[in-house]
Amino acid sequence: MKNFTKDLSLQILKNEISVEKLLTQYPEYKGEVLKEINAIINSKDSNIINTIIEKYTLNAKIASKKIAKSGYNEKTLNAFMPYIIKARFAIFLLQRLIFASSTNKIKNKTRLNIWDGFILQKLLFEKDLIRKPVSLGLFTFF
Repeated sequence: MKNFTKDLSLQILKNEISVEKLLTQYPEYKGEVLKEINAIINSKDSNIINTIIEKYTLNAKIASKKIAKSGYNEKTLNAFMPYIIKARFAIFLLQRLIFASSTNKIKNKTRLNIWDGFILQKLLFEKDLIRKPVSLGLFTFF
């Protein structure tokens, strides 16, 4: 079991530490999340993604409430911070999965052809890379 300090816990709760850094610091939680997701997949649930999201968000909400109620007590932090870290891992893995399936790529880079890039540049930029202003009414509409 890891010991979590109040400062470290606050950084994790405020998402100031990236998920990639958490993955390197706590690889045992990554393994647990992968095992739990594999168990959910093997349960033949028809709505796998929603089940995973509901499970981890519920655990993280309960954990954050318990932590806040305790006044960031060290025993409570050590007991409940793993749930928050696991939830961040699970959501991160699902985001990567959705991105990979939508682009048919595993990398983060999405390349556009010349025509799509030209259209996006005309829609979003005035000249060079100066952003076009957007009206507040139009922005809130979308």
